[in-house]
Amino acid sequence: MTNPGTPWATENPRLLYRAFGVLCLALLFLLSAEGNVTAQGGLSSSQDRKIRDRYEQILERNPFQDQAFDRVFRSYSENEGLAAWEARLRSAEKEKRAETSVVLGRLLARLFRPEEAVEAVERGLEGGLEMESATRALLGRLCHRAGQEDKAAAHLEAAIPGLVDPDRRAEACRLLGGIHLRRGTREDAVAAWERLIESNPGDLFALLELAAIYEDNRLWDRAIDAHERIVALAEADPYRQCLSLRGVGAAQLRLRRHEKAIAAFERAMELAAPGNWLREDLKRRLIAAHRDRGDLEGLLKQTDARLAQSGEEAGWLKLRAETLVALGRDREAEETFLKVLVCPVIQIVTYRGCDGRG
Repeated sequence: MTNPGTPWATENPRLLYRAFGVLCLALLFLLSAEGNVTAQGGLSSSQDRKIRDRYEQILERNPFQDQAFDRVFRSYSENEGLAAWEARLRSAEKEKRAETSVVLGRLLARLFRPEEAVEAVERGLEGGLEMESATRALLGRLCHRAGQEDKAAAHLEAAIPGLVDPDRRAEACRLLGGIHLRRGTREDAVAAWERLIESNPGDLFALLELAAIYEDNRLWDRAIDAHERIVALAEADPYRQCLSLRGVGAAQLRLRRHEKAIAAFERAMELAAPGNWLREDLKRRLIAAHRDRGDLEGLLKQTDARLAQSGEEAGWLKLRAETLVALGRDREAEETFLKVLVCPVIQIVTYRGCDGRG
């Protein structure tokens, strides 16, 4: 027990030493943290400052460099704050650097201030920025966000001819077409979207983007045309042909053209390998199209004729079995599924089919 007349430090020297050690470690930590903070107030080391400075220099040369912009944005948001970057850009903008105005516009857009962003990028455009097409494309997007549709359309129209990057060009064409469609000028919208492929009609990736745009906007005949162009161009790529034929069939079904949809699905099935996920998907679509048409018996006759012609091929046997299931003839379906088991492919898939309907 501690003697009331004896100092605590004398009675508990070990505890004193431990407390002193903890205090020293805490002081060292605080001092090291303070020493690592730069005079600008935020970055943890001079190396981080140098890295950020390099990215800022990249943005001074090319304000559209996305990786550099994201790195600088993250650095300021985690350290001094984005208000500090905005203040720095506004100060640098006084030197009449057009690139700085564009970077400021991008920052303001990220901060959900589209009207101010438009004004900043317009100052950059007036300053004689070399990358005029990219700047106008950015202005088109910002004006669209700010609700300035007329200005957005004008900037996008001017930007598209000079956009070399496929992704930026596709984005601009998609946005311009959407503006025209909202105005009720469908032909202008189609003309804008078709500009995706005006320089290279054989660009498969541009055609895929075009088909997706038409599908998103429920322009089914246009989507069918785009997919058929892809099928014609992708002779050496059966998988791509298969996907586009599936797209043709899906669009034809939207238009209630069952015969054409079924024909497209059947063409696609001829290209799909047995057991492939795409073939399985096409079979489901084919059965659904016949069911919607009220002609499942016709599909059954068709599969029987095909099996009589080519022998008991597993893919067609499975289609027959699934058609019988759709017709409610489960016993015949089970017998057909069992026939598939002696075929050399997709046996596991067939077991699952039997298991679900036994």
